[in-house]
Amino acid sequence: MTRMISNKLIRSHLQTVNNDAKSLTKDQLKVIFDDILDEVSIHEKYDESIVCPDCVDQFLDAIMHIPIKQLTSEPLVSHRLFSFICDILIDILRKWKPTSLCLNIQETNIFEKIIQLFSMIIDQDGTMNKLLINDELLEEIKLRMEDILNNKQNLNNDPNINNLGIFATKILHNTTFLDDAKNASLLMNFIINCISSLDYINAVKQLQSVPVLLNQADKFLLYTSFEYFPKYCPSDTKKSIINEFCMIMLERYEYMLDRLLSFKLNTQPIIRSLEYILNIIYKLLDTQVPDVFRQHGKIIDHLCTILDNTNLINCLQLSDDAINNHLNIPNFTTLILSAIKTFHAASSNPDLLPIIKDKQKTEMFLKFSKINNKEIQIYANNIMINTMSDHEIECLDNAQEITSMYINKLKQTINDPNEVRILLSGLKGVGEILVQHDQMKDEFIKQDGLPLLIKYACQVNDQSIEIQRESLATLWAPTFNANAATTLKQDKVFMAHVKSLLNSNDPELKKSADGIIWKVEKEQEFKQKLIHPPTSSTNGDDEEMTPKTAYDIMISYSWADQELCSKIHDGLVAKNFRVWLDKNEMHGSTIEAMANAVESSEVILMCMSETYKKSTNCKSEAEYAFNRKRRIIPIIMREKYCPDGWLGFIAGSRMYIDFSAVDVQTGLEKLISEIELNRTKPKARPLPEKVPDKDLVLSQGDDNTHPIQLDEPKPLITSDTHDAFIDSWSEEHVADFLHKKKLELMLAFCKEINGEELHFMYKMCELNPNSMYLSLKSELYKAQHKTLPIAIYYETTFMWGTIKRLTKEEVLEISFIKNALK
Repeated sequence: MTRMISNKLIRSHLQTVNNDAKSLTKDQLKVIFDDILDEVSIHEKYDESIVCPDCVDQFLDAIMHIPIKQLTSEPLVSHRLFSFICDILIDILRKWKPTSLCLNIQETNIFEKIIQLFSMIIDQDGTMNKLLINDELLEEIKLRMEDILNNKQNLNNDPNINNLGIFATKILHNTTFLDDAKNASLLMNFIINCISSLDYINAVKQLQSVPVLLNQADKFLLYTSFEYFPKYCPSDTKKSIINEFCMIMLERYEYMLDRLLSFKLNTQPIIRSLEYILNIIYKLLDTQVPDVFRQHGKIIDHLCTILDNTNLINCLQLSDDAINNHLNIPNFTTLILSAIKTFHAASSNPDLLPIIKDKQKTEMFLKFSKINNKEIQIYANNIMINTMSDHEIECLDNAQEITSMYINKLKQTINDPNEVRILLSGLKGVGEILVQHDQMKDEFIKQDGLPLLIKYACQVNDQSIEIQRESLATLWAPTFNANAATTLKQDKVFMAHVKSLLNSNDPELKKSADGIIWKVEKEQEFKQKLIHPPTSSTNGDDEEMTPKTAYDIMISYSWADQELCSKIHDGLVAKNFRVWLDKNEMHGSTIEAMANAVESSEVILMCMSETYKKSTNCKSEAEYAFNRKRRIIPIIMREKYCPDGWLGFIAGSRMYIDFSAVDVQTGLEKLISEIELNRTKPKARPLPEKVPDKDLVLSQGDDNTHPIQLDEPKPLITSDTHDAFIDSWSEEHVADFLHKKKLELMLAFCKEINGEELHFMYKMCELNPNSMYLSLKSELYKAQHKTLPIAIYYETTFMWGTIKRLTKEEVLEISFIKNALK
């Protein structure tokens, strides 16, 4: 039973507020607040407390009757009544020590009401936030969070935990408290503790009720808490925090999806619940933290189940306005949109992409790319660009339509930066594809793709920073195409803008600008300036010596594989190798520094994965090393990864070290063995010399032996010798062979290639015939504007395949035997 307030004046004022709150003026309310606090002060002076828990409860109930606009306006919002309530809150927090003492029911109610009151006012006015941000209150909040985290196994049923979470996220939102990494990590872990509780599961179940009845704690658990991923997550602990959360929650989400998809997808509660879970998974995928979804590939199956639902596809009827509010208006189209958006994020995740490729869902997304819904079309096309093989792209009948769709959409006025970012992300994929596929390149140029991207890249304002990043990253890919690079170089305004970004404080803008300038201007200049001083052997012979290098090994890798690369680096360093590694997630070094590292290293480790292939920066490194004829050892970093496209071309038939199939130590042992085989450059051997019968003198016994007389070496390519000696051919011999076989068109690819390299090129064609044909076709078109007939390509590879490959030692042995028998 509620006790009566003994003080008549206070009781009268509270009754007035309860009855007439909406009609009272601000001045009248100020007088009431003044009288109440004066009375409390008088009684405290004589140690006669009238502020019992019942009284505080009634105070709060009365204040909650006052319209929020009244409370958040002066002079009420800065009234000392709120300092008085803040002191009560501090007293409650001090009493509530989860290790020893929980709050009783009445104290819990007061705690909840104070938080509700302060939360409403904080949302409306910054003055209240200033009042509440005092060291005493912040210290008590911090102590309670630490207590809860240290004893969380016993506290899942305490409702005050969620109340504290609500208050902490509200009050700490824009404070210096979160500037301290330890405090920010404390809040993140506390939020994870709240979401991991049974209260979160019950809140999700409330989404399936009709009507939806969510209290303040439910809203905090379902929505507010996830605003802090990754926005307020400290960069140094971000990965560990999200890993911990995913370990707890992804299994639960899989279970929820299992249950929900067992029902027919024709009721709003089921659709609402599915959308909610998909959007949370999307937020987690969008954090760009790898390695957390490896054990949860079943999520892809659930997404495919939704996207393969014929009834849903047939019901894609929704206005654009409703799409933009899909969390508030759940229906068939918004469910498809949530699913395809999440699938798109999954296709950008290095752990899930191999699983997605195995599903071979290109046909499904081709259907979505033709649906009359632009947002769904864009996501579908982006997914296909992420997941299709080179062969699928070549066979695609609407490749030009895809390119046109992105460009035409970007030509429209778009107010949503996120929409522009998604479009540019897809166009970046198109840019990478067009380098190898002529029909997409022609369409891209025809549709004025480059000027459009230049326009977005040159936008300079705070709102467009993401758009600038995506535009520059997208423009970097076409610079590998000679014509596109020339077009960019001729645009003086654009190049001046790009050069100005070299001094940018944004590492991504700076990196893309550096990459564009490297490909457009500096790479060729750098190669021309390289000077290789002549070396001479100490024993006076003419054999080429291995140049001195600053590093034994350079590791070329993508940021997503940094953890494994660091282990490889540390393992090699422990074995006394000199290793070059950019440890700043591919943002710390310039491209020229990379080129210097390639030139200064004996062996290049190419750490292959989907993210490596998609990284323009990694492509710059790999292609530079390949063109400079460095010794490359390919390493597979991810399970089920198989290189294709430009990366498959470079990897060719080289020996792979598959770190995804073995433990790190075993992988290191195999890698070190391969490095040792590649470290020392083989010494050049002279071509075998043919000796005519008339000049051959054999031994006539111990006392009558004469040296063999040799003629001058004759041309290597003859009808009876070229099959045996391919590994010893010089560049001139390769050219002579192609002329004799009437394959002059292939000279464009075989310039400066010797016999050993020619055999390696054949192995690449044998391993990836379709990809190699597309690459060679594109290269010929870029160099000479000629088309490579497929008949010439297959005739060439057939001829190469008939050539017998012998080791140099076998060549010398055969030469000696033939000379001895003549």
